[in-house]
Amino acid sequence: MKRLCRICFTEIRLSEAQTHAQRFGKLGIGFKREFIMDKGGRPVIYVPFCPKRGGDLLEKSIKSVYENSSDHPEIHRSAKWIMAHVKRMSNGKSEESNQFENHYEEMEWRLVYDEKSKYFQKDETEENVYRMKFDIQDVVVIIFPDEETKLLAVQTLTQPDQPFAEYLPNMVTLGDCSSF
Repeated sequence: MKRLCRICFTEIRLSEAQTHAQRFGKLGIGFKREFIMDKGGRPVIYVPFCPKRGGDLLEKSIKSVYENSSDHPEIHRSAKWIMAHVKRMSNGKSEESNQFENHYEEMEWRLVYDEKSKYFQKDETEENVYRMKFDIQDVVVIIFPDEETKLLAVQTLTQPDQPFAEYLPNMVTLGDCSSF
């Protein structure tokens, strides 16, 4: 089965950026929620790794629709799209800590590629790579790993022939974020 391409976003508080950066990288680009929603982005549906309370009706229902829709291409396609928005709350126990790694706190949103979408662009140089199109003015904040990187970016990106010459979003460092 071919996996759907998707872009993942998080809706964490800036004060949580350092912790998030340890897992996912030290550079962040922030957009308004409305920008993501207008492109079809939706919050992830979290399901328990091992459902105990309340049963597992949601998980079984999603699985049943997907498995029983293979003879109905349009329903199967829709089920696949829904599945692209589902994520387990944890991925099991971490080998290092013997604790469950909880993903629920990521507050993840996903923008899933659809061949009809005008917001994705297939990269002609790399196979199975798609890019989300956006204008410079759509960027609300850029989070840099440190002050040195931020200053270098500002010096470079604000040159007359560069994209941020006329519009400069908020630019902060991971250290700045800890005080929000």
